[in-house]
Amino acid sequence: MKFEDIIKQKVEQHQEAYDPKAWEALSSKIGSSAAKVSSTLKWWMVAASVLVVGVGCIVYFNTGNQNIKPTEQIKEVNADNATSKTNNDKSNVNVTSEKIIAAEANEKETAPVKNSTEKIQKALENNNLTKDETVDNVKKTTVVRDESGVLNPKVETKIHVNWVAQICDNEVIELINDNDVAIKIENSENSHLISAHQSIQSSDLKAGIYKVKSKDGNVLQTLEIIHTQKLNFISEEIVFEKGLPFVPARITSNELSSYNWSLNGQQLSAKREVLIPAFDKGNVKIDFSGIENSCPINEVYNVVVREDYNLLAVNAFNVGSRDERNKTFLPFALYERDEAFEMQIIDPKTGEVIFKTNSVENPWNGIDNRTGELVAPNARYIWTVSLSRKADFETKGVYQGVIVRVVY
Repeated sequence: MKFEDIIKQKVEQHQEAYDPKAWEALSSKIGSSAAKVSSTLKWWMVAASVLVVGVGCIVYFNTGNQNIKPTEQIKEVNADNATSKTNNDKSNVNVTSEKIIAAEANEKETAPVKNSTEKIQKALENNNLTKDETVDNVKKTTVVRDESGVLNPKVETKIHVNWVAQICDNEVIELINDNDVAIKIENSENSHLISAHQSIQSSDLKAGIYKVKSKDGNVLQTLEIIHTQKLNFISEEIVFEKGLPFVPARITSNELSSYNWSLNGQQLSAKREVLIPAFDKGNVKIDFSGIENSCPINEVYNVVVREDYNLLAVNAFNVGSRDERNKTFLPFALYERDEAFEMQIIDPKTGEVIFKTNSVENPWNGIDNRTGELVAPNARYIWTVSLSRKADFETKGVYQGVIVRVVY
């Protein structure tokens, strides 16, 4: 309401007590013409009084109340209105009072919001939650309005998985759903449901790319099961390299990014092919590891060794042979191994040593050193060889056998 309206209302509410006897006394003292003038003068006086009151109010409000705060002004106007209500039947409501009532109503309207904020803060403290939460948190807090419009905290469950993105199909990894609700693993061909706090093995999934989803269909992550092929292992017949026995073997599958062969924890080769030591008759277990499509491959293969290694020694010789290699006796491996050794020929009947050598330049020619003559033909003699150093994976350092001098 404008200030002029307030002044107008003040004036309209102002009344002076009317005394008829006073006017009759005055009228009897003046003439009729004077009465006419007095009537006119009376109205001018009333107008002048109104003007004086108005000017006085303007001067009062513009000067005396300049330093009064808005709140104090409202209180003064409110006090005047209260007095006016008492004097005027309380029928006229002051506009400023209406503003105060509206302000009080507004405060009451905003009160629930304040209370709701306090409730939210208390709920956050009781649930040990923070307003700024990270992605790894299992729960997050949001604020919603209920039917009455009051703000209330609401705890929502956050679904998450933290699996590796790629798993090889030759690995066995436990895929755990540590959420409070079920999740799905699916692709165009397969679908697997994992209940809350349950798990499945990665080996239960076929090779392919899967989407891990929440119950409402949101994709949580992708998961790839990588296929690894079965390797083809081939072994061959025993061969001798520098007088030592080996079984050749190889992988015939597609090219791998790495190869590693080992025996008893000792590396043999980092190539597709390998020579497997074969000193003793029986099965030899060879370990293989490699990488295919970023997937590790580990296999154990068995190799069959058909006979014991015995320095490639023959069991007979003929001093009259045209083949120089058959005229004397010395285990053939000693020519190739280039290892220090000592060989003895022993008479089994007496246990005496009839010949001894430590050089490949001096093989046994059949002479008995006791007599200086050839030993009897077709007689059995024992030979022994002691090595100064064993080769890798060689199980013994002393070899022996039987030798016979034959005649054709």
